[in-house]
Amino acid sequence: MKETGNLRNRLKLRQLNLLAALGEVGSLHKAAAQLGMTQPAATRLLRELEETMEAPLFERSSRGLHPTDMGRLLIRHATMFVSGIDHIQEEAHALKAGNAGSLKIGLFPGAWPLLLPRAIMLLKQQTPRIEIEIQDGTQEALLTALRAGTVQVIIGRTPDGEAAKDLTFDVVLRETFSVVCRREHPSLTSAGTHTLADLIDHRWILPLPQTPLRDGVNLQWLSQCGRLPTDIIESVSVTTNLALLWESDYVALMPKSIARYYTDKQLVDILVDTVPGLVGPVSMITLATAARAKQVERFADALRAAVAAN
Repeated sequence: MKETGNLRNRLKLRQLNLLAALGEVGSLHKAAAQLGMTQPAATRLLRELEETMEAPLFERSSRGLHPTDMGRLLIRHATMFVSGIDHIQEEAHALKAGNAGSLKIGLFPGAWPLLLPRAIMLLKQQTPRIEIEIQDGTQEALLTALRAGTVQVIIGRTPDGEAAKDLTFDVVLRETFSVVCRREHPSLTSAGTHTLADLIDHRWILPLPQTPLRDGVNLQWLSQCGRLPTDIIESVSVTTNLALLWESDYVALMPKSIARYYTDKQLVDILVDTVPGLVGPVSMITLATAARAKQVERFADALRAAVAAN
């Protein structure tokens, strides 16, 4: 393969646009049409790029083009590069309009419901015309969006293992956890203070398996009781969990900030105020390989201020 400096000089923006389009539509004909070029021109660009990389990027068959490992690598980086150029255009347009740029935020399930709104209000005080877009979704979907450049920052509990290898984490707060139930749950009439071990035979709503939080609560039950609950629903959907609590005698593990929020609204009651030894960091997550825009730094300051004011 050509040396890095030479590769910078040899790569063409049209080639990167083509790779990004191929990653999106999966067809050379459709990608060429999307970019307003002929298919022979697109074929020539790919051939030149394969010569530059000294490796095949696609396998050709009667069904079309299928990326090789090298092809998938280049498509991923080309998509990030093209998305970055789109961000430049969006931010330049916003600056000309006096909007001070844009910020696209992803929100993992189960995040403190008031943290993001309070941080956004603080950010808006500083930059009133900033354009803000919020997406919620699964951890996998939002991390894919972060790596593709369609979100710039994610708020939520820190992923681990392979999912975290190319990410940067700014821990905003370390959440404790409560056990909650519906109002008028039979256990609320029991005398004394409840513990996690006391409630092992209840019907439980718990975080997904093989997550740090689930491993932590399981370890407590195993050490205190030598066993685990047997009637379990696994869910990270706050709205679904609330509905399950209202319709049954299930109890649920919930971040304390969320538990207090819904208790104040008289939607749930708390059985265990704080589960000892169970802590989950909530972070601002960004891509380690991407330079932070000014609005991301301002948002980080706003998050810290929102936590400090709580």
